[in-house]
Amino acid sequence: MKHKSTILILLVITGFILTGCGKSDEDLAMEEDLIGHWIAFDSNGDQEQNIPEYFFEEDNEGYTSLNGSHEDMNWEVKGGQLKVYYDEAPPYIIGYDKYNSRSLFQIHELEDDYLHVTQFYNDGFQADLEFTRQ
Repeated sequence: MKHKSTILILLVITGFILTGCGKSDEDLAMEEDLIGHWIAFDSNGDQEQNIPEYFFEEDNEGYTSLNGSHEDMNWEVKGGQLKVYYDEAPPYIIGYDKYNSRSLFQIHELEDDYLHVTQFYNDGFQADLEFTRQ
């Protein structure tokens, strides 16, 4: 009897772990809403010149572009965070090197044509960014 209850407890714990590790319905909805072309803008409504444009495509693929460059990426939303993955970090991503090719954003607000995030860099730098859909 003790052996059966131990197995049952392990199954319940495993179920909690597996359901807690996946994407929530909110994460999936945000991924759907993010698909498109996004441009960062400053407080005057002008395009930020040092922030790449983001092209979020279907199947969590896409690319970024800054000053004519084209960097392929993969992306996902998990736990309200936008994670962008590069095979190799683009040179314009502040604080990244060949060992860290992920860009992390905390999503604060996402509407049809507006995105407000905080971008975190591995050197401790943070930036609040606002994007508009093109």
